[in-house]
Amino acid sequence: MEHTRIDALDRVWHAVGELPEGPLDIVGDVHGEIGALRALMTHLGYDEGGVHPRGRRLIFVGDLIDRGPDSPGVVRLVARTMAHGGALAVMGNHDFNAVIGRQRKENSWLFGHGPVQEGERRVTADAEREELLGVLRGFPVALHRPDLRVVHAYWDDAALARLRSEDDPVRAHVKHRDAIRARFEGRPDPIAMELALQNENPMKLVTSGPEYLAPAPFEAGGVVRTQQREAWWERYTDVPAVVFGHYWRIPVKAGPPIFAGYADTEWLGPSRAMCIDYSVGWRSQNRRSGSSGAELGRLAALRWPEAELVFDDGARKFVVPRAARV
Repeated sequence: MEHTRIDALDRVWHAVGELPEGPLDIVGDVHGEIGALRALMTHLGYDEGGVHPRGRRLIFVGDLIDRGPDSPGVVRLVARTMAHGGALAVMGNHDFNAVIGRQRKENSWLFGHGPVQEGERRVTADAEREELLGVLRGFPVALHRPDLRVVHAYWDDAALARLRSEDDPVRAHVKHRDAIRARFEGRPDPIAMELALQNENPMKLVTSGPEYLAPAPFEAGGVVRTQQREAWWERYTDVPAVVFGHYWRIPVKAGPPIFAGYADTEWLGPSRAMCIDYSVGWRSQNRRSGSSGAELGRLAALRWPEAELVFDDGARKFVVPRAARV
């Protein structure tokens, strides 16, 4: 088993960071799919160490972990590439859950609180767990430059402004969470409080996006839900393009169709917003079901400024305006 220790990269946390100049390859949610990541990097022209002969750099939109067979391997590969200046990453909601110690069924591999999938690599040593969490804890929640913004789920200027003065992601989350809970103390309205915890805590908002009360309960991912994700890109009108993940661009899960009316390679909304989560996380479900056909979910990277999508199977497609659909 490969295990070269990756020490903390930068222990001063900055909620919002700067994107480097030059051409970039922005990678969607990896979800522990180490094989897909290595294949994608090869198709993009990177060597095994994450170095590109033309000086391109990788930008990860978060959710490096959970579901796939080797989340530790993904974190280490990204961290090694970051260590020599070849990559940056933002924090996704799965990364954030790990950082704050929130135990979910998908992260039993990390915390050991439940079963893991067959073939999924489990962390058993405290030192290794802290090493991986140290890497994830250092990720900002957003990166930007004049022509481009990268965030896991939601670009919101007000939320990011509130986070710029914070120096630790856990403390930032706890401070805002506790203030919201205190406001609802003695008020028997759990749904309103849950919506406030989602939409008013800036750490939750930028890593998992705004939500609203669904017209009726619905089932998604085996859970009955009352809160529905908002298609916030329909009101995004800023000049810089914004690239994000999180929303399962290929609709493999049940629930309201958030991308209805869009082809999967179109810019979203009135400006240039682009979700590049092409549902590679669904491969874990395929493995559980014993599927032998083509796997629906894929890992993608958006080449910038070319606006070309490259997938882990080598396919390539350009992103097009909605009006240009044939």
